[in-house]
Amino acid sequence: MFVLSLLTISFAGYCGLSKEFYYEIFQADGVSHYDFSSSPYGGVIAKAWIGSRPVELLTSENGSIQYLDFGGISILFFNIGGFETDWESGDYIKLLVKDVNTNMESFNSDYVLDTDDVETVFDGPSLGIGSGIVVWSEDNHWDSIEGKIIPSTITLSQNYPNPFNPETEISFSLPKEEQVTLSVFNSEGQLVKELVNGRVTAGNHSINFNAFDLNSGIYFYTLETVSTKLSKKMLLIK
Repeated sequence: MFVLSLLTISFAGYCGLSKEFYYEIFQADGVSHYDFSSSPYGGVIAKAWIGSRPVELLTSENGSIQYLDFGGISILFFNIGGFETDWESGDYIKLLVKDVNTNMESFNSDYVLDTDDVETVFDGPSLGIGSGIVVWSEDNHWDSIEGKIIPSTITLSQNYPNPFNPETEISFSLPKEEQVTLSVFNSEGQLVKELVNGRVTAGNHSINFNAFDLNSGIYFYTLETVSTKLSKKMLLIK
């Protein structure tokens, strides 16, 4: 078991920009820290995502969540500018931390971006510390994040990679089952490909788009449901 406690730089409306996020990690007694001075960092691994877009993950395993030993204090940190889609005011961070030695997990969620209500604990940047979370759960969330989280809103993510040649992935999320149309249009508004047309279950979905037969240029993809129409731009370079 370990305790997860929050430290974060103060936000003030910097939507989409680079901002570092800090989490202080304790063992179960709330006093002892992990040894983050060198790998393997006490066997602690982590995943972070924005609540409405769990398909976009920052992880310690791919290096987008890193380790910091601050005078013996064990801190995980990551840059929220590293998400594929820009964050916006009101988005919230979810973090899952696991001690692989004990198989215990800590789940911290719904920390809203742009909040400014933190205590100053160090000189320099405005940092804050939360009350901490004792890890009791032994549920295996680690390998099934996408399957356990149902989005709260309909979202359409930026395709990845972008620019692309000739394949790219388009992701979207649904809070409930919907009749969905996902279409691609050229810069003149002409339909060039319909990727989805039918009932789609609640959850997070990714569609591969292959533009091998299209010319280089700007294209638009549009997600339509009964209540919502979302569009984004992408660039094909051959």
